[in-house]
Amino acid sequence: MPGSAAWAGAGPPTTQSSHRDPLLTGTYDKAAVAAELAALIKSAPVVVFTWSFSPFSKKACQLLDGLGARYTTVELDKVPRGFALKKELSKATDRSSVPHVFIRGESVGGCFDGPGLVPLYQSGELQKMLKRARAL
Repeated sequence: MPGSAAWAGAGPPTTQSSHRDPLLTGTYDKAAVAAELAALIKSAPVVVFTWSFSPFSKKACQLLDGLGARYTTVELDKVPRGFALKKELSKATDRSSVPHVFIRGESVGGCFDGPGLVPLYQSGELQKMLKRARAL
């Protein structure tokens, strides 16, 4: 994503059949992936978990870019173990949609929900949160 410190790996897992892909079928080291997820959430003041073709992910990043915020994106469809990370993120937050935004390690939801970047922006709270996180 332009204007962000994107973290992207070599790309999504590639197999001839998704039925044999252990990340898609749920076979992975859950503790290791949960630890990796926790580390990613704390890796920057603002972390945005996205899916590269998600229009809501793009909108969330555009909003942050428009504010001049510094953030890190984790494109779950491009990073190694992205499917496993998405599954653990869903379990940890009870939300399966993207984007999923964390400010100072705390979930603020997606673009419009949980409470969401857009409602937080409209109320002026997002800007305050970003300043407290030193992301502005």
